[in-house]
Amino acid sequence: MLPNSPPDLPPEGGGNKNADLELPPDREGAARANHTEYHFRFIIILLAILVSVPLFTKNIKKRSNSFKAATPFFNSISSNSTLISILGDVKHPGIYHVTANTMTIGVIKMAEPTLKINKILPEGSEQLFVKYGSEYYISITTDGCAKITQKDIPVSQKIILRFPLDINNMNATEFELIPGIGPVMSKKIVEYRHKNGGIMKVSDLIMVDGIGEKKYAKLEFFFKPLKKLEKSRQIKEENKTIK
Repeated sequence: MLPNSPPDLPPEGGGNKNADLELPPDREGAARANHTEYHFRFIIILLAILVSVPLFTKNIKKRSNSFKAATPFFNSISSNSTLISILGDVKHPGIYHVTANTMTIGVIKMAEPTLKINKILPEGSEQLFVKYGSEYYISITTDGCAKITQKDIPVSQKIILRFPLDINNMNATEFELIPGIGPVMSKKIVEYRHKNGGIMKVSDLIMVDGIGEKKYAKLEFFFKPLKKLEKSRQIKEENKTIK
């Protein structure tokens, strides 16, 4: 140092900046621990979101599928399924395609009652299995008492809605409603069924006088589900090919 030279001054700003930012060892370790814990929590939250999103989506699909009861009535049905109609105080009246072992209370829930139900009349009716081709009318009073009225859907409506008809549960007048069957033919069908113990199969129609293969091919459409109808016709075509 030169004589009379001014003493060395610290840099402007009050000394070494890096020194000012240095933490004591104990505080530095705590800061690092907090930083690590923050990252760990972030990873846990991220994993929780990734797991919950698919479950949430699946739950939404289940809820939306639960109200797909009003499946188009013209769909093919199997032997363990049935078609019914629900009307009255429900949000979704219409034709329902359900399994044969579905209870009445099940289809009521599917149709969503307009009011809260506290009691159902007649008692025990909600536990009965639904009957194919039946119409269920639900009436609910303001105090939550629901009355269920069940009756068969008229044959005229079944034909329009494409409900497979029950050949053993029709009278002559109802047979006349089918296109291609008049008063004379309807009586012949009823007489044939009566002579055979009151029971006949759809395939027995071809045994009735006046019904040939072409007429039978048109009539079976009204008695068989579409899936069974297509299968039976496929078998016939295969048999013709073999011959």
